[in-house]
Amino acid sequence: MIAGLALPASRNTIAREYGTSAIAVAAISIALNIIGLAGYWQMRTYGVYAFAAMVAVNSGWCFALGVQGLLNLIGPVAVTAVGIYYWDLLDRDVG
Repeated sequence: MIAGLALPASRNTIAREYGTSAIAVAAISIALNIIGLAGYWQMRTYGVYAFAAMVAVNSGWCFALGVQGLLNLIGPVAVTAVGIYYWDLLDRDVG
């Protein structure tokens, strides 16, 4: 997805097919995904918040466009569920 936004031909195809706001939504989704994964890696609660926000933004936009299937939600929802399951262990300084 990041490479698709970096290449002008891909960006034009995305804008033509889904509208220019799709590029902004994709950029927001990518930023939230990176922040969320960094938070998960550091075992911080902001990672769960950011990843859940990414799932909401991405899924909401895809449902609005009619391109989202329920099978595409399994992975992101599972990652969010793991973060919620281990919520009590997040933000602890282990060492």
